[in-house]
Amino acid sequence: MRYAEIIKEEIIEESVKTLVDKVLSYYHQEKDSLVASLQKLKRILSQEKSETKKMLAIYSRALESDNKPSKEEMVYANSQLIELLKLVGLALPQLIPLPLAGTLTIILVVKLGKKFDLDVLPKSFSTI
Repeated sequence: MRYAEIIKEEIIEESVKTLVDKVLSYYHQEKDSLVASLQKLKRILSQEKSETKKMLAIYSRALESDNKPSKEEMVYANSQLIELLKLVGLALPQLIPLPLAGTLTIILVVKLGKKFDLDVLPKSFSTI
């Protein structure tokens, strides 16, 4: 009987070791992809930040009596405001307190947007 218990423990130990090896292997395979995606997201958000600063500068100039922005600058600022509102709209579902509800909501909104030919994603996210 003792021999059977030793064999059973060895089998369990080997199974756990195999499982851990598979999980670590998957992690190492996907880590590079995850890091690349996060770096791309960082670049996109950095670009959005600089474009939003430019938008705010244009709007503040529009409020001043002298040195008014040109029509092209106002078109740029207005389009950037729309992009910013899209970004905020994507962030709001993340406040839903249920697990994955925010993510699933975003996926649904993007799919429905594509179905009805609506541009719900900011242009900077079109490269993802």
